[in-house]
Amino acid sequence: MTDGTPMADEPAALHRVAQGIIAARDARISALEVEVTRLSDIIARAKAAAISDGATVEGFVAALAAVQATLRGVR
Repeated sequence: MTDGTPMADEPAALHRVAQGIIAARDARISALEVEVTRLSDIIARAKAAAISDGATVEGFVAALAAVQATLRGVR
């Protein structure tokens, strides 16, 4: 190869690179799954609060704003 890597080492090196890419992808997928779960919980809490306020659009918006304010305080 042009970089001086012996031909016999290329498959192993490529395999290691591929494993790293796959591991990074899997980690990102896991992080996204956690985020989806968190956002689903936020939406569920906002819906529950809106229903308890009479299921109005205004109640839902107010509940969502309260959840957002809580999240801002956590971050």
